[in-house]
Amino acid sequence: PYNGARFRWTGVWRIPASGVLEFDYVATERPSNSALALSDEYMFELLADLADQQITDSEKLANVLQPYTREEYFTTEQVRQIVRAFREPDARVEAVVMCHRRVVDLENFLRVIMVEMRTLGNSGVEYTWEDDDVPTAELDREINIVLSRLGWLNCWNPLEPDIMYRLELDNRDQNIVAQCLVALAVKEPGENWQGEHVDGKEFELPSTWIKEVPKRGFLEVHYYTDHLSEETMKSRSKRGDNFDVRVKWFKRSLCYTEGMLVQDDGYQGVKREEMQSHRNWTITKPTLMHTVVAEAKVKDYWEKQQNVRWLQRQGFHLIGHEGGLDKVDPATAQMQCQRSGSIVDMMALLTREKKKAFDLGRLPPPSRTESDVQRTNSNSTETESEEGISRSGSEISTGVDGEGR
Repeated sequence: PYNGARFRWTGVWRIPASGVLEFDYVATERPSNSALALSDEYMFELLADLADQQITDSEKLANVLQPYTREEYFTTEQVRQIVRAFREPDARVEAVVMCHRRVVDLENFLRVIMVEMRTLGNSGVEYTWEDDDVPTAELDREINIVLSRLGWLNCWNPLEPDIMYRLELDNRDQNIVAQCLVALAVKEPGENWQGEHVDGKEFELPSTWIKEVPKRGFLEVHYYTDHLSEETMKSRSKRGDNFDVRVKWFKRSLCYTEGMLVQDDGYQGVKREEMQSHRNWTITKPTLMHTVVAEAKVKDYWEKQQNVRWLQRQGFHLIGHEGGLDKVDPATAQMQCQRSGSIVDMMALLTREKKKAFDLGRLPPPSRTESDVQRTNSNSTETESEEGISRSGSEISTGVDGEGR
């Protein structure tokens, strides 16, 4: 809004010398195709911190979640778990908006988050929803706010259009979404539009909309893919599943990035009663890494960075790598405690801090392989401590209570 009133950017607006303009800036740059989401153990810690009943939702957003959204990446499923950690509807909205630009599988984002927010409900009472249910605007209040802040084309996946739509047709992005729904309704068999209204009045899709969707009005419609009717089965046997139409519109959304390969998996061998829940598409993202060795290196790269950032959040500073984490070698890197000033080898420090976090219930039990590594590093650390090794004039301590916390 501008000065508290609704405002629509037209591209020719001259910025006035006074007044208050409020808006969300939404980054359209997507995570690297090689980016890895937050590891299970660090996600465990994040959820443990968010579960703290002694702090408010506002404190959780500012002090717990925000540092992660600046540095880490998430899957849609992880965002869903994060959303459930907040009690207040407005805090859940803020959490979704904060996480959005760090989601590595944006093609799954809107449908999963929409169902989750609807399930939680504004009253905190959980609901169970079926694919063909038509929810009220009040029950979809949270997701409507999310969409108004992020924009439909930043979240929406036309490959999976079976959701509730509330579209202002004078908004360019929302008008494009409406054009897609019209195209799908024309191409795909069955009663695809359900509960449709325009400006609050019951509505039947007219043929004039096929030529051009009007630039005014408020459209409400629930899109439903009919998988089970005889009309659908006959249509598929003759014309396939019209997948190319959905792909065409998918490439106009910001879920799509150049080079993505979208594959039609079809419904071959799928039982009729399972078609409604069957996902008939897969996405392969472009990458220069094609070998198992290369993929392992990429995984190692992201895990290394997550470990360094985790230690930094515990209150340790990486020495000698102010320019970035890209060339950090964990075997030789050193970190300094911001509170005591002591300097410790990174791997020994990581082993010690993870053990402390595990003992406090902040991290899950390590895997068997990790346990073996930790025992080896622990023995090495104890030997160094006994010899009283010091670096940069500071004694190494492997058991200083409260370091980094």
